[in-house]
Amino acid sequence: MRLTNGLGMIFIFSAPRSGSTWLGKIFDSHPDVLYLHEPDIPDRGLDLLPIWFENEPQGEHIEAARAYLRRLTAARTPRATGARPFFRKSYRSAGPETCRRALLYLTKGTERVTGAHITDRISIPDLNDRGQPAVCVIKSVSALGRVDVFIKAADGAMRPILLIRHPCGYVSSMLRGDTIGVMKAVPSLGRLAHTRSATELNAGQLALSATDQPERLAWNWLLSNAEAYTAIRAAGGTIIVYDSFANRAIAETTALFEQMGLRRRPETETFLRHSTVNEGGYYSVSRDPAKAINRWRRDLGDDTVARIRAIVTRHEIGQMFFAN
Repeated sequence: MRLTNGLGMIFIFSAPRSGSTWLGKIFDSHPDVLYLHEPDIPDRGLDLLPIWFENEPQGEHIEAARAYLRRLTAARTPRATGARPFFRKSYRSAGPETCRRALLYLTKGTERVTGAHITDRISIPDLNDRGQPAVCVIKSVSALGRVDVFIKAADGAMRPILLIRHPCGYVSSMLRGDTIGVMKAVPSLGRLAHTRSATELNAGQLALSATDQPERLAWNWLLSNAEAYTAIRAAGGTIIVYDSFANRAIAETTALFEQMGLRRRPETETFLRHSTVNEGGYYSVSRDPAKAINRWRRDLGDDTVARIRAIVTRHEIGQMFFAN
């Protein structure tokens, strides 16, 4: 599968609160990249695909995933195109860039007044007057259960990335978001407890019976990431651990860009330096790496950490965070 304009695709898969917006904006800082931020939020694709698969995706699922990926790559909603900060692009001159940003500010303001369900139907034009991007980068925190079918549907055109954060960091951040009222708690694992990963780990009933919120979040982290991890490893994709990546952001980004066929650019290094100095708000892309990585050590008690560890170390993705 190719995009309609001939572009290839880099797809960042991640659980929420794992640094994926920051990684997405790292790619967006590159002037040759078209970045789409969570286009699957307003368009869940439930008319085509389930969120979680209990068995191997079949041919009809793969064909449906192709149609859905075409929808996602064509998405130009304010949410998909308006995640700040904005960056200058090599394929768009100054005048069209100014017009496009004005449209985004206008629609974002409308969003705050009228609600996202209205602006989700608005499409922001690309206004590309200097050619086309080199690659499209899509970021999602809703597609971990669809990694397998997406990779198969892309027919080799997708370069998948799985971004994983320390499970205690994920749990701590989710609990903090629930406390301050900006992130919903996980009410139930639902179909996630019936996935192939849950079956292989013999964990379905245990996960469903978890009533303690940290334990339920730990099961969510384990089963959702295990689903994606298996598919991405089988496809030869890229797995990034947020904690180690953030500690060496410039060097790690340089290596990642080279792997993805992107040239090193000074705009990206400038963004990295600015975004790793100060600690921003809950949804900010500005993070002091040391604070972001280690905050859970202060926020979670030893007993909670032990319970999280007991759950996630059932699989190698959890074991690598507790090796020592």
